[in-house]
Amino acid sequence: MAQIASERGADPVTTVMALIRDSRKMGGDVHVIGTSMDERDIAKLIAWPAANICSDGEFDSLHPRGAGAFAKVLRHYVRETRLLTLGEAVVRMTGLSAQHMGLVDRGAIRPGAFADLVLFDPATIADHATTEMPRAQATGVAKVWVNGTLVYEAGKATGVFPGRVIRRAGVK
Repeated sequence: MAQIASERGADPVTTVMALIRDSRKMGGDVHVIGTSMDERDIAKLIAWPAANICSDGEFDSLHPRGAGAFAKVLRHYVRETRLLTLGEAVVRMTGLSAQHMGLVDRGAIRPGAFADLVLFDPATIADHATTEMPRAQATGVAKVWVNGTLVYEAGKATGVFPGRVIRRAGVK
């Protein structure tokens, strides 16, 4: 970006904004993948007791978080650095996230709740997605159920879609 800005005779921020504006005028879809986050800052944030773990990634996007966000937390922050226990990580990915989003009847395994379950091996779960290979699938996941229906098994989606769109907090 610095090189493009220099060629345009502008600062990098102005250049980024101009490129986004120009792309939108031409009907383009703009994506930015930040790679300058400092691991020490991320670790401090994840260690904060109120931090939930979630992702705004999509599997078909060009960002590795779409295919690897949760597996990375389990591999790196639980297994490798031991910043979180497995239980803490799971709570932050489920109940705490649902609570912070105001989602009712989600994030807990109990009668009446809309439970999504993931059967994984804590010793082998690992992310493989990178900015170069953003869709590289995580390993160590055996099965996934959404609202009680099996949706992933043996490395493949089953082709059923029992999920529900949540349009606002508290909607079932």
